[in-house]
Amino acid sequence: MDRDTLRTFLTTYERRMLTAAHHPSAGRCVSYRKALTVRACHLADVITDRTAAYTPIGWR
Repeated sequence: MDRDTLRTFLTTYERRMLTAAHHPSAGRCVSYRKALTVRACHLADVITDRTAAYTPIGWR
């Protein structure tokens, strides 16, 4: 990947990570970055038996 392509990709990626979306577990709008962090923490809780089951969410 050349420098211009990488720059374009990272710019687009960062813009998407800052986009707000409704998060069902949080009950409010959060950035995609925050939503991924919340989901990772939830998965960690399931793996360490602090939560009974993982409940996936999906965005359109």
